[in-house]
Amino acid sequence: MEICEVQKEIYVPSPESRVATSVSMTYIGEGLRLQETQSQVRSSDWSNHVRCRHSGDNGKSWSDWDLVYEEAPTQGEYTQSGGPGPGGTGPFDRTSGCLVKPVFQRVIKGSPEVAMSELWKGNRLFCDHGFYQLSKDDGRTWSEGGQLNYEEGPDFDH
Repeated sequence: MEICEVQKEIYVPSPESRVATSVSMTYIGEGLRLQETQSQVRSSDWSNHVRCRHSGDNGKSWSDWDLVYEEAPTQGEYTQSGGPGPGGTGPFDRTSGCLVKPVFQRVIKGSPEVAMSELWKGNRLFCDHGFYQLSKDDGRTWSEGGQLNYEEGPDFDH
């Protein structure tokens, strides 16, 4: 007895061997505004060629793709992945009247591909930070990031 039929459909093909395309889609604020983000994953926990597009009508029509970055931003021997920015969303907080967006940031020493592979050998070459951002206009704009601190010490400083 068959309970369903399975079909294969590829939404975004792999651009080359050993490279995956990561796709995420989320509603922004209340209503039917969507944001789709795509990136290329070449090693564990590491993406490049990050781009996004928006829809104001639940996906019936879409903006052109905007390149967020081709390669993650670097400063000297350090590379930053994630962190506070203009995209994304979070839950609505009735007390403040704001959307509250949780934000993850990773700062990596040296090559990101090497750092991720070194983790399996017990060498941690990166630091993670948690931030939050607030939006009073239903996710159209976001505040600067506020760092979530779990222990005493100064905030992260580039």
